Amino acid sequence: MIELPAPTTESFAVPCAAALIVRTVGGVPCLLLQTRCKPGAGRENGLLELPAGKVREYESVFDTLRREVAEETGLTLTQIGGEAACWTGASLGYGVQTFQPYCVTQNLSGGYSILLTTFLCEAAGEPQGSGESHSPRWVPLTELQGLLDARPETFYPLHLGALRQYLAAQLATPHVFVYGTLKPGHRNAAWPAAVAQPQAQPATLGGAALHHLGAYPGLVFAETGGEVQGYLYTYPSAQMDAVLARLDELEGYRGPGDAANLYHRELREVTLADGSVCTAWVYVYAQPLPEHSLLAGGEWQDDLPAPASLSQGGTP
Repeated sequence: MIELPAPTTESFAVPCAAALIVRTVGGVPCLLLQTRCKPGAGRENGLLELPAGKVREYESVFDTLRREVAEETGLTLTQIGGEAACWTGASLGYGVQTFQPYCVTQNLSGGYSILLTTFLCEAAGEPQGSGESHSPRWVPLTELQGLLDARPETFYPLHLGALRQYLAAQLATPHVFVYGTLKPGHRNAAWPAAVAQPQAQPATLGGAALHHLGAYPGLVFAETGGEVQGYLYTYPSAQMDAVLARLDELEGYRGPGDAANLYHRELREVTLADGSVCTAWVYVYAQPLPEHSLLAGGEWQDDLPAPASLSQGGTP
């Protein structure tokens, strides 16, 4: 008699989909994060996460995304990356579709087994909490990178890879917006060219104001609007780490959220002369401003007289 092996019970991964929702808020590139609060999730509740959920039997993954995003955030997806190029067909009673997600993530241990497809998305509306999540908010990319670097354990593990992949691509922009002594023809113009010679184009930054700090200007963002005149410098991508390290030294930038920063470095959208928009690094003044230092017109020149508050012994 042939002895057959004992029957085994197989377990399978659960297919899920997640939405990496991008939006520019007040000129700042952001991603949507929410705080996990799912029934039965245990210690995972309280972690930061993307909107996501399980794919139902025979449900299109794009319908899954729309349903889960609406249920968890109240947002309506207006664009899902890869949907327009999705191939659909039918044969032998099968309806099938083939699509290209932004990335695919699998957990090899921990929790329950999940195969997660993540998509880049855009959405309409303002986010609201639900029974499965709370505190949805638009997080600037530079702030998000700081959180990931400092406290990765506060994120749902299956979303870490997609977030890091997206940030690595977006924060690698080869553009810097300059508005003061670094502009062409000004006294520190040679500083940003020491590593690599940039291409320079006139550009403006909206929703901002320029202040005279004595020897140099400081840019801040203003709710009342306003426009700052400057230049967009574009560098070879391979040189950007060295370029930013040199500029950080000049601008007194030590890292995200450092209280000792003279300037913060942020990603913002700037407008070129032809009306096109470009995401660039901008150094934003991080210390108290002197009185009566606003520069009307938002344009710096090296020979501008200092404001009276500084000439009389004030400090920036």
